[in-house]
Amino acid sequence: MKIRQSFVLAVASILLISPSQEARSDAPPMPKKLRCEFESYASGEATQNASRITAQIKQGPGIDPLTFSSLDPVKGTAQFIGNAGASNVSFIATAFTWSFIEVTDAGNVNVTQIFLWNEPNADLGTYRAVHSRHSSMMGAIIASQHYGRCKALY
Repeated sequence: MKIRQSFVLAVASILLISPSQEARSDAPPMPKKLRCEFESYASGEATQNASRITAQIKQGPGIDPLTFSSLDPVKGTAQFIGNAGASNVSFIATAFTWSFIEVTDAGNVNVTQIFLWNEPNADLGTYRAVHSRHSSMMGAIIASQHYGRCKALY
């Protein structure tokens, strides 16, 4: 548990202290949209009973594609389009990452982080990405992390 808390604090610190988009001379231009596809994932589910919490780890193909549009780094907003519809999300643009944070109506949190270096052997504007889902349903904690790529659409 302590390792997980330390990791979350470290990630939050990096996001908060990363240099601004303007501080990097070779930063990519802000696209109109980003289309993300995830080819693999790991997930766990923890159910609570009277004496303990158990977790199960799964691996397999990724989720349906995600799209981010209406990116506004000044206002810190964007629109997220997924298989369940569209929603407004928070958008944090740093010199080396673009991060999107969605809080669902149920209070679940989804985070997508795009790493702004071009993917080797891919078209320019193709970046590695991680999409993390943190949710609970009927007493179970369900978390997943999806790995793939996002393509900037100008």
